[in-house]
Amino acid sequence: MQIYLALFIISGYKVFQVELTIARQLETKRGISMLKKMNYNVLFVSAVVAGLWIFANPFFGNQTVYRQVHATGECLRKVPKDRVSVVIEVRNLADDMRVANEKTSATYRKLSDAIARLDGVELETKEVSGQEKTEWNKKLERRVSLGFESVMSLEVVAKDQETIGKALALAAGYKDAFSRRFNFFTSNELMKAEQEACMSEAARNAREKALALASGGKARLGKMVNASYVQRDDFVPVSRHSFARKAVELAEEDAAFAPAPTMYARDGDMSITVNATFELK
Repeated sequence: MQIYLALFIISGYKVFQVELTIARQLETKRGISMLKKMNYNVLFVSAVVAGLWIFANPFFGNQTVYRQVHATGECLRKVPKDRVSVVIEVRNLADDMRVANEKTSATYRKLSDAIARLDGVELETKEVSGQEKTEWNKKLERRVSLGFESVMSLEVVAKDQETIGKALALAAGYKDAFSRRFNFFTSNELMKAEQEACMSEAARNAREKALALASGGKARLGKMVNASYVQRDDFVPVSRHSFARKAVELAEEDAAFAPAPTMYARDGDMSITVNATFELK
């Protein structure tokens, strides 16, 4: 910016010289005097404005060239699945919608009340629906009504499989109760803690790389001035099974509930990449 101001002053002076030359050629003393006075005033005002601009604005008066180094840090860690869930569905079919709803509601109320008394469970109603159920009749070559179906489903979440097994044992006592989904997952609390820890690790890794670059260039590393991150997760869900329905069949055969088998879930992979910029001193 100082260069532009200097060029502005030089240009004004050149204009003054050209006009002075013309006036001399015209050989008019009065014209020369007026031109000198006018152009000296222009040069004076230009110099004052330029000085004020330079010294009043530190950005233009004292520009600093920042030296920076960019580095990428990485973190890869295993995140355990600390929660287990299962969806228990109550389903009834009847010729009348009201009858189907009454049967489903009665089973759902008794089952949910019993499961709620288990230690450390979280319950959430996932579905409430009722509609006519039809199927294709090959002989009649058209869809025929089978009745009206009422459905209510309940998701049960616990910290261990044993508690889920107890919930399935309770569901085994009802012929209209079924298990629709069994799943392992990571809770939001654990996911947040693992994410923050992994971000810090990736940031430290970025600083270590930036420090190595700075040392190689005979410079000192300063503070971090900018950073961003990208996260990639790989959390594979466990296969779905119908334990509650199997439990009902076993209960009918030998009046005993067989415990659900132990399921194993692979820890999820969390990967965070931090792109950081540091000052060089």
